[in-house]
Amino acid sequence: MTEWSIHEVAQRSGVTTRTLRHYDAIGILSPTRTGANGYRYYGPEALVRLQRILLLRDLGLALSDIAEVLDARQLTLKLLANASYGFTGADTSHLCCKPLAEACLRFGNYWTRTASE
Repeated sequence: MTEWSIHEVAQRSGVTTRTLRHYDAIGILSPTRTGANGYRYYGPEALVRLQRILLLRDLGLALSDIAEVLDARQLTLKLLANASYGFTGADTSHLCCKPLAEACLRFGNYWTRTASE
């Protein structure tokens, strides 16, 4: 697996290592692994996520909003994956991104009354 150190990622992305550590601390970008020496290493998936974070940040979104957008994307992918395996619905009433979850369920023809208000 290809991976890059925190210093390499910082240099290539134009953010500081402090920013990358902050993103880890608030939970929007975790390193792929942490070495025995404590160094953070990032794989391809983490770099794609960083690219999305930087794009959304450039568009003016707050970090809390970026976290919600990225989490909603993950939720969408999970719901669509479940739908493709015959999942028939979910109770999404507890989710902050309920409209998105409901739209995904409708899109896949797996709408249930428990997902509506």
